[in-house]
Amino acid sequence: MKKRIISFLMVTTLVMSMSMTAFGYDRLDYEPGRQSWRWEDWDDDGVYECYYYKENGNRGFNLGTTPDGYELNDAGQWIVNGVVQTRTKEAGVQETTEETTQQVQIDYSAYDSEHPLANVVDAWNLRLPNDDLGAKEVSSSSIQALLTNQMEHYNYIDIANYAPLIDGVYTATRNGTTFYVREEDYNREKEREKELVDWYCNWLNSFDFQHMSEMERAKEIQKVIVAAKYVDGTAGGYDYGILIEKQGQCTDFAMTACSLATALGLKNAVSGYGNHAIYYIWVDGECYMGSNQEFNLEYPSNLDNQKYWAEGRW
Repeated sequence: MKKRIISFLMVTTLVMSMSMTAFGYDRLDYEPGRQSWRWEDWDDDGVYECYYYKENGNRGFNLGTTPDGYELNDAGQWIVNGVVQTRTKEAGVQETTEETTQQVQIDYSAYDSEHPLANVVDAWNLRLPNDDLGAKEVSSSSIQALLTNQMEHYNYIDIANYAPLIDGVYTATRNGTTFYVREEDYNREKEREKELVDWYCNWLNSFDFQHMSEMERAKEIQKVIVAAKYVDGTAGGYDYGILIEKQGQCTDFAMTACSLATALGLKNAVSGYGNHAIYYIWVDGECYMGSNQEFNLEYPSNLDNQKYWAEGRW
């Protein structure tokens, strides 16, 4: 049976004092340990129902109520007072269900699924260039520029935008230093960059991070970290290793956890290096420590927060 899925994210708010998280579209890829919501049109009638999928990738048949507190019918569809919540691809800002009092308001302008961090650039200190003491990047300056829609900085960073290609080599001089990048190396890095940008977009589009608590955001990071394996001899891949290849060593886990934390507006730091790196993420003023795929959100660390912040190490 043909299945159509809308390829954008909506921030959904229910009238009658009930708020609903934002749901991503085109989330057909299953990642272990991650629950998800998907608007899908299984009978191809142009009307989309919202389905809940459990952490094992199975739909929430006969589940009743989801872990995040929403009511489902036996088919795993989101319902309010027994009414299946629906929408159409062509719907405007507002759409009513079978009960006129059950009105769903959709805000398309508040979120850009292709640049999911554009709305939080200033709130989360993601403005480029950022030379503040202790400032972090989401993966890299180029990836952060793409995720935040700061394309003027991306065009400045990407060597193909300012350096000529001569005999298969990009040659550029910056601050008195000349450097060279082979075209084949550039193309390989561009492919990796696209994979990472796509991963970050899919991840950020899969939950309503703009309206989550800090602990809820930290738990999304935890889900990603625990899905990767510790493998000797893989150090150096950083977030590409952990997010794409699903494996890495201490530094890879630490740098990736901090990159994810930066993307979600959480203060973070790395201590150590090589095979002895650990990471810290601050949630609601408390510091939580992680090592490799073990990120403990049950008990705060005894790290001296004020001293760490004063030194600009977050």
